[in-house]
Amino acid sequence: MEVDIKNAMIRCMACMVYVDGENSRREHYRSDWHSANLRRKLTGLPPMSCGEFNSVALEKAQTEIAEDKGLVGKQCCILCSKTFSSVNAFHQHLRSQRHLKREVESGTLEAAAHEGWEADLIDERLETASPIPLGICVFCGTNFTAKDAHDEILEHMARIHGFFLPYIDCVVRLEDILLYLGDKVGVGYACVACTKPHSSVAAVRDHMNAKSHCRMASDEDAWCEEYMEFYNFEHYEGVVPQQASWVDVSEGPMVDPLIEGGGNTVEELMLPSGVAGHRSLNRYYKQRLHTSDSRAATILNKVDLAYRRILQNGSSEDFPQQIRAHPSKAILERVKSANLRLGQRAYYSRKSRVKPGISVLNSGYRP
Repeated sequence: MEVDIKNAMIRCMACMVYVDGENSRREHYRSDWHSANLRRKLTGLPPMSCGEFNSVALEKAQTEIAEDKGLVGKQCCILCSKTFSSVNAFHQHLRSQRHLKREVESGTLEAAAHEGWEADLIDERLETASPIPLGICVFCGTNFTAKDAHDEILEHMARIHGFFLPYIDCVVRLEDILLYLGDKVGVGYACVACTKPHSSVAAVRDHMNAKSHCRMASDEDAWCEEYMEFYNFEHYEGVVPQQASWVDVSEGPMVDPLIEGGGNTVEELMLPSGVAGHRSLNRYYKQRLHTSDSRAATILNKVDLAYRRILQNGSSEDFPQQIRAHPSKAILERVKSANLRLGQRAYYSRKSRVKPGISVLNSGYRP
């Protein structure tokens, strides 16, 4: 049986591809791709694929065009027809959305290779970074033995780094605000004052200590936007509590409680020696309720006293005015507006849950 060599499929040992047909073999052996792979085979290098060779040829053509136009030393992008005088500008252009879109449209880059790269960066950061735990100073990494010694940590931050928590008497929970600062520095690598991102925890600590950024944001609006959730200013005069703006009023008739003469009620009897209560309320009389925030209040008092001692020993101009002053009028108005919006949302939410039959009954319609 004779083999038709002209039409047989033959494997090119230089390019490691199969070529069939006499014309196809002739074109392949004369191509620049085959010549390049022959030179690589002589030097002991593995063959290049067709796509790799095309990318190298495109880069070479780009360099030749730049030399012909006298743009030696400048970076040129053929796809976008732009030239750049610096390497950094050229690399930034290569990462731009417009250039990537043109690469996808031209077929030199697969679109799937760039999908979700931001999510990958975030996942990588969450895997490698860890928040600064309680008991460690966010500015220098000093480790305290007791993780719940918030007063010692804050006193250390005030004495060594000059960091003060403003409006210390209005802080809801010191633990929450310390955990937030640990996440901001340990995971986000962001400065506490200017929120500038850095490459590592050590880099952001060096930045804060060198720039005297061991403090919160000086801009009042930025401070309110970031830290308002950790404070409670309701006990200051002029601030409306959250539940005081809206009062639930039932639609039924008003019923006055049964009150006897002398201030006595059905459940209680006023006596000269005290108050005699009904047996049905015995379980309430036996209760001995303890305030759940006693520990937090004690810590806040200790921190407040430590701040006062530091202020007395040092110059008053070296410390922020927020430590010695009440919340400003702008902050109180901001809190009042937030509480009003919250009350309005609660009102309309309750209004939307009213039974539809009530509106029919109130309309006077009867079937």
